[in-house]
Amino acid sequence: DIFQKADLPQKYGYKLLSGERHTTNRDKLLRIFIAMDMTLKETQRALMLYGLAALYPKKKRDAIIIIAINQGVSSVDIVNEWLSEHGEAELS
Repeated sequence: DIFQKADLPQKYGYKLLSGERHTTNRDKLLRIFIAMDMTLKETQRALMLYGLAALYPKKKRDAIIIIAINQGVSSVDIVNEWLSEHGEAELS
């Protein structure tokens, strides 16, 4: 269900989370974390453990994602709508 909500192939998602496969595309992981309904603290920690930049509130796009996570939005589509409404790139 998580990978379906994140709009990622299940096999690929499992490989990302298990460490069998690595990505430098932070958006793919954010899709999974949002679909998992992770808290901001959990998301920041997971990004750090994965070796990627944490969400930075002074960057407009990251701030929108932070707000969505803090409000408990667990739909990638809704997050993408918010990003699009504010002229920011959607999660790839």
